[in-house]
Amino acid sequence: NKQPAGAGRDEREFSLQMAIGASLVAVRGYAHEEAGVAFRRALVLAEALGDTLRTAEAVTAVSIFIFNRGDLATGATLAERALVLAERSGGAGPMVAAHVHISMPRHLQGAFRLALLHAEKASALYDAEKHPALAYRYGTDLGCLALGWGAWSLWQLGRPDAARERAQAAVEHARRLAHPLSEAFALLFEAWIHWLRGDVEAQKAASACVIEVAEVQSFPFWLGFGRALHASARVAAGEWEALRALEGAPTLITSTGNRAALPALFQQLAEAQRTVGESEAAMRSIEAGLRVGIDTGQRFHEADLLREEADVLVARRGDAERVETLLSQALELARAQESKSFELRAATSLARLWRDQGKRADARDLLAPVYGWFTEGFETKDLQE
Repeated sequence: NKQPAGAGRDEREFSLQMAIGASLVAVRGYAHEEAGVAFRRALVLAEALGDTLRTAEAVTAVSIFIFNRGDLATGATLAERALVLAERSGGAGPMVAAHVHISMPRHLQGAFRLALLHAEKASALYDAEKHPALAYRYGTDLGCLALGWGAWSLWQLGRPDAARERAQAAVEHARRLAHPLSEAFALLFEAWIHWLRGDVEAQKAASACVIEVAEVQSFPFWLGFGRALHASARVAAGEWEALRALEGAPTLITSTGNRAALPALFQQLAEAQRTVGESEAAMRSIEAGLRVGIDTGQRFHEADLLREEADVLVARRGDAERVETLLSQALELARAQESKSFELRAATSLARLWRDQGKRADARDLLAPVYGWFTEGFETKDLQE
């Protein structure tokens, strides 16, 4: 404020506000209000300067804040605007950033193929040697983000082995960078892929590493998700007392302002509660996951939450007609989203129901073509079941 007004001052403040925002992302989370204030101020400055490249960077940064707050539609629209600006300016770094941050909300909306397309475009454009500062521009290295979100979309699209390989590549890349926040991100996505694959021991190991990095560096956002995945793995391994740690994770994560990915977190909680026989609590968690999904447009786990609700009802010997309706809805939504993995889960549960009703031929006719579509992941829990 003591410097004379003008372009030179605005350029210096722009760089400062972007740096402040990235630092706040690390210590307080992507959706913390103070990070939003810094990124919005950077956008005002970039637009005042009439600088297309800087505007693209700032619009992307604001989109990160917005979509993590739970407004996916606005976040995606902002990231798409940033891509147009980045392409106009010819800046490869801002183009990488825009593609990555289109991929994120599109995945959470359930548009998995579109999300993968943008993640892979970002990976193709990213150059670790040319873009070393990108880890510090937005808080997390863009190469890690592209690999991690690409892995998640690959799993949804029925590529569980490719998903694991890409998630592991993100961890290796983050460790080469020696950038703790990027390492926490990559480890978390690796743990998440292990959870989806049903590999309990690998999930436990990766999430323990997330917790270690997050505690040393004081990253509350990553600590919340890391603890959730670690507790989920422990419950699955028979350590039922870990459920209490998992129950506290949503509060820790939402204290940062974050609502992104919460439906999946509530599913982890419901899954663990069902495992230990707390069916009423599991139903409440499923309802919470579905509700936050509706409120924010996060449909990426809706099909599996419906399937989880049906499985809880089966465990409680609930209404078979309601169970079949839920599983049919899950199957229909998974197919509409091209989520072969969730389609397989829903089809397996529905086929099991029909088998128990004596409709064995119908069960086989439903499940055989879905299972037959897969070309990898045959050692995973879903395919074995």
